[in-house]
Amino acid sequence: MISEVLGHTFGEQLVVAAADRLEHCVRSIDTIARLDSDQFVVVCNSGGQADKVLVLADRILRELSAPFDLTD
Repeated sequence: MISEVLGHTFGEQLVVAAADRLEHCVRSIDTIARLDSDQFVVVCNSGGQADKVLVLADRILRELSAPFDLTD
């Protein structure tokens, strides 16, 4: 939707910025993958501990909720 309204270049910049934020959220044992043009999956190696998954999910929500500045 963003790409349709603001253009492909802007949409791709936003996806790259979101991916960068996701990378800062996860640990080295976790995995991030881009599934589609604007969809990601995060695999949390939690060792079966739900609290680790909840901490990661909270961190991701906080990171992605902050405004993106793509003016550079």
